[in-house]
Amino acid sequence: MRRHILPIAIGILAAAAVFAQTRGYGFFGFDSYPILLTSRIQNLHDLAGNFTEELMDGRFEGHFYRPLLNLSFALDAAFWKLNAFGFQLTNALLFGASVGVTWILARRLLGSNAWFGASVAVLVFALHPTHIEVFPVPSRRPEMMAWIFGGGALALQLWGGPQWLPAILSFLAMLSKETALMLPAWIFIAVLLTERNARASVRATIPHAIAFVGAVMLRLAALHGLGGYGHTKIGPMLSHGAHLIPNTLGIMLMPQPPLYLKLAGLPVIPLCLFLALAGVVFPLRNASSNVKFRKEANTFLIGAVWILMTSWAASLAGRIASWYVFLPVAGWALVMGALAETAWRAHRMRLTATRWLGTSVLFLIAVLTVFPALYSPFIHRYREWDEASAESRSFLSALDDVVEHAENGTAVPSPPVPRWAKVSSSAVAVRGAALFSGMTLDAYFELKYPERHVRLARKESDRPEAGGVLVVPTGFVPGFDGP
Repeated sequence: MRRHILPIAIGILAAAAVFAQTRGYGFFGFDSYPILLTSRIQNLHDLAGNFTEELMDGRFEGHFYRPLLNLSFALDAAFWKLNAFGFQLTNALLFGASVGVTWILARRLLGSNAWFGASVAVLVFALHPTHIEVFPVPSRRPEMMAWIFGGGALALQLWGGPQWLPAILSFLAMLSKETALMLPAWIFIAVLLTERNARASVRATIPHAIAFVGAVMLRLAALHGLGGYGHTKIGPMLSHGAHLIPNTLGIMLMPQPPLYLKLAGLPVIPLCLFLALAGVVFPLRNASSNVKFRKEANTFLIGAVWILMTSWAASLAGRIASWYVFLPVAGWALVMGALAETAWRAHRMRLTATRWLGTSVLFLIAVLTVFPALYSPFIHRYREWDEASAESRSFLSALDDVVEHAENGTAVPSPPVPRWAKVSSSAVAVRGAALFSGMTLDAYFELKYPERHVRLARKESDRPEAGGVLVVPTGFVPGFDGP
């Protein structure tokens, strides 16, 4: 029982640290209000619709199927209505669970005695700066849900319990985010590496493959196709997806300026150095005890494969947004944990050369752990979200005042619409602080004024309906409806 207390405590501390920052935030993100509007459960038809209809009911430019995201929003709305406090609480709890799963999986892969490597893994994951792009935005919780269920599925699979339970978690991960559709392949590789038995790997993967088929069938039925962005093509993804992997590595290793700007284009160098060091350290043996580093090598490879898979999947969007890195960072944490445990064991050996090499690798790990941690949201205060929260509240207050005093059948001007938090390209800042777009305001009007038929003007020739209010934004900005 005591071994379960630590991951629970780590998760609670992480959730509390997140919620201390986000408890006063609103519904950030262009898609939070649309998801809230379209996922509410007011009757049985709405409940079924969360599992049979595409995300946001087609309001977004892309076509996605994420029923568990819908269900989580529906549950939050049932308890909290339009109060963002509850949605932020859920995100904080999901982040805490993500941290806890990282600890559990690292211990499962490295062994129950590998406390040092598991500790490094959980620190690398929990303190990574890019998480500030994820947990303050309710609509970005699929990143966390996919890791909770996907990482949990692998941990349970390696534990050796009932085969159906890990497959259920895989299925839930696939219903959370499309990236999790790669879980069967990842689990096959992980089991093959740990058991060195191809037949056992196939048997272990079959339930996950069945879950994959079920998730794909539901997706095809809801989207009438594979979905994705309108410009998404499988061919270009397969041929050009690899070009985005260095971008992902760059964000993971050097997540914030000015270092990222100075070393742009060179993110692969630290990884190559790690691979070279790993190639030396993993085969190390103590001459007297013939110590092997098999678990550490397996963990390193499993984490590296996860990074490559999730980075490649992100290429479906045609770019690597900062919040897409949440899932690759989980693999990076496993890689770092494996190297740390290897170096720690080498450092404790009797051979002078081995101890020196272990100490050198530990120093490198410390540098590549501490530098990103200095920009962690738990150490560095990112004012962009605070300023965006204040700006959002001020904007909505002014907007509500305009709408509430407007007569039906009239057109009224909107206050200037804040779309993104403004940051300098060379500053340490949040890059993905999205606030309002056209579809955001459409959904907000439907939620706030369900009987008044308030709508947002899309072009200057639009005219108000007899029984409604037309809100005309200050300036028609190109790309107003999309991120």
